[in-house]
Order: sequence, then structure tokens, then C-alpha cells
Amino acid sequence: IISYVIEGIPSQELRTQAKVQCYQSINAMLTAFANVTVPKKILQKEFPQRQRDTTTEKIKPRNKEQHKSKEAEPQRCYNCNKVGHIATECKKAKREQGSCYKCGKFGHRANQCS
Repeated sequence: IISYVIEGIPSQELRTQAKVQCYQSINAMLTAFANVTVPKKILQKEFPQRQRDTTTEKIKPRNKEQHKSKEAEPQRCYNCNKVGHIATECKKAKREQGSCYKCGKFGHRANQCS
């Protein structure tokens, strides 16, 4: 677990120093590093901020017509595969996932059901 804590140290120099010290316990390592602070310049060097690309196209607001067409699509039930309701509103018994929509048995699909 000490090695995981060491890998979380933000400065490469301090990580190397912690590895060299061969701490026997986490408490010993925490005591040694209790008053250590990493200067901002080192942190910025170790973890540079990604610059946002302002030249990319901005996200377009959703077109109302596209939104309406999504709402106008009929709802299909994932339980019985019929249009007009959703599975939580389905009156049929709950079908096991992967089973036939018509008979509820496994090994075939609804279009192959007899």
C-alpha cells in the first residue's frame, strides 16, 4: 500500500525521494512528508493544464424540430415489443432478457416462433 501512496505524490522528485527512503510504515512516511509543500511551479511543470481549443466549432443548441420528431416517435415496449407503451407500463408478465417476445422461451426469436 505504501507504493500506491508514493505513486500518488504529485512531484516526480518527491516520489523518487520517498522510494529511496524505503519507509517501513505509512505513518513514518506521513510524518516525514507532513510539512512538505510542493511549489506551484513544480506542480504546473509536472501536471500542465490542457489548453482549450477555442477554434473548434461550438456546440449547437438543439433544434426544436429535431426534439419534436424524437418525441413523436412511437414508444416500443422492451418487454412485449409492442408499440404504444414502455416496459414499466406493460400488462404482460415480465419477460426474461433474451427470450422470445411472443412465447417467452429461449432458443429462438419472435420471427421464428411457431
